[in-house]
Amino acid sequence: MKKLFTISSAVVLLAASATAQREIGQPLQSMAHPFSVSMDKAPFDTLLPPVRTGCTDDLFLYGGNLGNGNTGFVLGTNSFDDVEKGQIFTNTATGYVSVAFGFVYVAGAGNYAAKVYNTAAGVPSQLLGASAPTPAAAVQNNIMVWAFNPTVFVEAGDFAITTVVGGPSITAGDTLAFFSTELDCGGAQSVEKWEDNTWHTVVSAWDADFDLGMGVIVDRAAGIEDANMPAAGIAPNPSVDYTLLGYQTKENGNVVIRITDLSGKVVMVINEGNREAGIYTRNINVTELSAGTYVYEVSCNNKSVKGRMIVSK
Repeated sequence: MKKLFTISSAVVLLAASATAQREIGQPLQSMAHPFSVSMDKAPFDTLLPPVRTGCTDDLFLYGGNLGNGNTGFVLGTNSFDDVEKGQIFTNTATGYVSVAFGFVYVAGAGNYAAKVYNTAAGVPSQLLGASAPTPAAAVQNNIMVWAFNPTVFVEAGDFAITTVVGGPSITAGDTLAFFSTELDCGGAQSVEKWEDNTWHTVVSAWDADFDLGMGVIVDRAAGIEDANMPAAGIAPNPSVDYTLLGYQTKENGNVVIRITDLSGKVVMVINEGNREAGIYTRNINVTELSAGTYVYEVSCNNKSVKGRMIVSK
């Protein structure tokens, strides 16, 4: 069975432009598209870049060697001192950004915060909110998670999620690199902020059009009648080996996650313990589950929310 998020040491050389030579890793992860999850009373949408016509949904890791002493990950902290990297998402309705996640490779021990922006002229513009920094040590199975507390309101339309990859919180020499789609399989919506604080699309800066391996969970349920009802979203769905459950508790209490098959048999119980009201994530290993459809339930103080989880082998 294919194991996700295993970094391959095999590389092939790829000429990306007249001045740059790129390295491209073997496919590392396959994401199912489209990705949308709806919950009872608490709908969460998980947004990912769309699959482009003629492209696979495999993710790759790109590096760079410009031949002039400048080396490093093109999409990470490198000798160019880039400040932020990110992806623009198309939002179909108003909502609240609660969790963002990225498929990343991290070398070093930096702390990486995420930000939410409005967009203008195809790049980030007005800052709307930021997460607390996530340490590199928190990465599990090459997934880095950022929780926004408080959540960040976004209008219908485009918005950007970016990650701070340079600055005082990042130790010199540390690297955060995003997995991305293959070349020419983007929508000119991956962006980077240079050390002079100007924004650029990756395609305009590097002649490399791909989407970053990023996702964002948008809460459509703010203001639901039962304000204490927990909420949850899961990604990827379908999953093969691992899936990431994001949930929000509206009050303090003991949180329990249960996964059952369609017959009602409980196949997994995760006791999260006492949680203060807030947003949390749980990485779930589904390798021992058979292919099929399951129901996950997040409970807190005798209130719960359910959703469907699909395991694909």
